[in-house]
Amino acid sequence: MNNNHSSFINSKRRFNDIAKYLHASFPKQADLILHTSLKKADACQIEALIADIQPKSILEIGSFCGISTRWLSSCSPTMNITCVDPWISDGTIDSEAIFDHINAIPNTRVKKVKAYFGSRNNQSFSVPTKSGEDTKAFAYEHQLPLYFPKQYFDLVFIDGDHRTSSSINAFMLTKEVSENIIYHDANLRTHQNAMEIIEQEWSGEWAINRFPNGEDGLAHLTKLKT
Repeated sequence: MNNNHSSFINSKRRFNDIAKYLHASFPKQADLILHTSLKKADACQIEALIADIQPKSILEIGSFCGISTRWLSSCSPTMNITCVDPWISDGTIDSEAIFDHINAIPNTRVKKVKAYFGSRNNQSFSVPTKSGEDTKAFAYEHQLPLYFPKQYFDLVFIDGDHRTSSSINAFMLTKEVSENIIYHDANLRTHQNAMEIIEQEWSGEWAINRFPNGEDGLAHLTKLKT
């Protein structure tokens, strides 16, 4: 068995362990959480990218119930993760409580930032798009702060607001603090629209490598050396 295949099998087993733990802890909600979170094939590809990048610090935008956070943390025993999410409950799933349980909060390697990334409703750093997406205000919590990244991160993992304009806004903020950005759910048309605009506007500065074969797809953006 070659090393790549062995690593893939190990990744699948570890991800299955996380899924089993979720089912044991939250049996009524586990299936819905897993359906709307990071999935196995994409998780394995993320681990391969992490092995190549070898980040010591990650900024995660959009953590939800913490499946992706738990997975990122499991990929390296020394990596620190800053998680930004408003954790607004929809009345069905208490995502923050599940996040805390799944990631054993408090956790010295996982920093929670309960905030909106950049804006509450994409009001800052707005980028016009032709996607025809709904730009009406979503429900939001007025008391929560806005988060703007200030420090450098070895890797940014984006899985928050999936609208085209929000995806571009996230890039505009994070390109200033990292040279590696991974988008989850990259197979969505909204994300594909964002990637097309980024390729047009930042050609020669950033390269995009797509991984569409997972359940939801990934896009890895890397800053080109000058």
